[in-house]
Amino acid sequence: ASSNLAASNLHAWFPHLLDIDFLSYSEPTKTYALKNPMIAIWLRGRDQWTPGGTAPVPPRFIALLEEELARTRQELGNTFEARVRDTAQGFDGRSVYGTFFGKAGPLQLPRVSTLVRPIKEIDTNGLIFDPGTEVELDVHIRGREIWLGEVKRKGHAATGKDINHFLKKCEYYRRARRMRIKQRWFVSGPGFDGKAVALANANDVLMTTMKGLTGLERELVRATTTIAHPAGPRAKKPRSSP
Repeated sequence: ASSNLAASNLHAWFPHLLDIDFLSYSEPTKTYALKNPMIAIWLRGRDQWTPGGTAPVPPRFIALLEEELARTRQELGNTFEARVRDTAQGFDGRSVYGTFFGKAGPLQLPRVSTLVRPIKEIDTNGLIFDPGTEVELDVHIRGREIWLGEVKRKGHAATGKDINHFLKKCEYYRRARRMRIKQRWFVSGPGFDGKAVALANANDVLMTTMKGLTGLERELVRATTTIAHPAGPRAKKPRSSP
């Protein structure tokens, strides 16, 4: 390389940093290293470079990497939650295959009467949580039926602990708000581990992965198109004879 090589003037982050544990710690050497060779270089701006994937990461970069990753995950998490709510907005009483929700048979979706939104309240009585604790869920579907849902976009599958915490939140709203909850729905981008699946099935919690959400979106679009054009594409008119 040339001896007069300038420092990096890039200002960007790499997508590979989004959903992986990118730092590993070596106990013998007391140093951090980049775990994934696909992210061997971090160029955040002038003078902010990291060495190759097997070399130690300077301590001053660790806080920068963790801060950037946390901020990016938060932004993507908010986007994912909004995507789930937008999808739920199209339920409108339709019936779809339950495979999008971890079920085997068809499932009747709720008829949505108001905008699907998050729901948040402060526990003042300690019914389920401690007084003063914020109780928030990402999805509140109102209509003739009430669905409550939680959305997680983590780097790992939802756990039994995640499902149990969700069940406690739903129980809080059932008791504090006297909600007659028809269905509980948990959306986890990476999926669910064995304990989460067992607990969800035991408590009739619907489960949707990223793949299931994408399939559900396509199904709802297809159903809307079918309703708008029940006869299918219009047939071309035969040309009249000259």
